Amino acid sequence: MAKVTRACKPLTDAQQVRALEGFVGKHKDRNRALFALGLYSGFRISELLSLRVKDVYDGHQIRDKITVHAENMKFGKNEEHKAEPRTVITNPECVEYLLPICKDRDKNDWLFRSQKPDKYGRHRVSRNHAWLVYRGAYEAAGIPRSSHGYGTHSTRKSFAEFQYQYFGKDLVKVQGMMGHKRIDSTVKYLNKGAEEQKAAFVAPRLKKRKLDDI
Repeated sequence: MAKVTRACKPLTDAQQVRALEGFVGKHKDRNRALFALGLYSGFRISELLSLRVKDVYDGHQIRDKITVHAENMKFGKNEEHKAEPRTVITNPECVEYLLPICKDRDKNDWLFRSQKPDKYGRHRVSRNHAWLVYRGAYEAAGIPRSSHGYGTHSTRKSFAEFQYQYFGKDLVKVQGMMGHKRIDSTVKYLNKGAEEQKAAFVAPRLKKRKLDDI
């Protein structure tokens, strides 16, 4: 079963670089593109696998924006939750990974195509196979198989961690980047609450301050 739990850990920058450089074999370009797009977009693995060539490539170049349609989002087919499409701006660094797998392809084909159909008869990479792809990337990054907490959700966690630092720990901005409807989802997702609460409890307040400074 694919590893997509909330317990997944983010990758360090060095681990991400080693993982991207470590893909080998017949499908290395496809697998590297899958992993890279996860890192640069923050899409969930199910959302990545739902993409078709036309969602990413206009026939000449990689699109400036990539959209996952509402029905392919989390809760996309659940009438109660009313999922919305999510659009991200394509990071220029990701173009070099996407372009080789898009050229001379049928626009309606699955972006991450597989010769072997999944259980629904779709010729696209399955979630279970995606986990094998990711596991190979983690091994290339120096993460042993015995390590716990790394899975297909780790690229999304890495995306969230980057945004958290980039925006100066502004949770509202990270919420928007992640496509979360509720900010408490972002707080739980980043798992920063306990760490920051502990820091707040022990932070210096009065001992080193002088009355003249107050």
